[in-house]
Amino acid sequence: MDVLITVSNAASTSLLSPLLRACVRRGCRWQVFLTHQGVQVLQDSDVRGVLQVHKDNAVACHDSWQRYGDNTDCPVTLGSQTNHSEMAGRAGRVVSL
Repeated sequence: MDVLITVSNAASTSLLSPLLRACVRRGCRWQVFLTHQGVQVLQDSDVRGVLQVHKDNAVACHDSWQRYGDNTDCPVTLGSQTNHSEMAGRAGRVVSL
């Protein structure tokens, strides 16, 4: 994987969507891990749109979704910090938002 994007801040929506679209345009191999209040970026329709097309590329922390999610089914795979560690180990670069 070229890039892992770790999102822990809900205010990252304005950065995440263009970054994901740029990765898609460039053909990068990317993944996203959403944790803490960063799971709230899934409330944004543009972010959800990109991630729905690339569902296998996104994991949300299960505990964070329970705490900060919008009380619906999570639109991406639920995982744990262990998943995050595995993703970071495979990434060439890590971007934290």
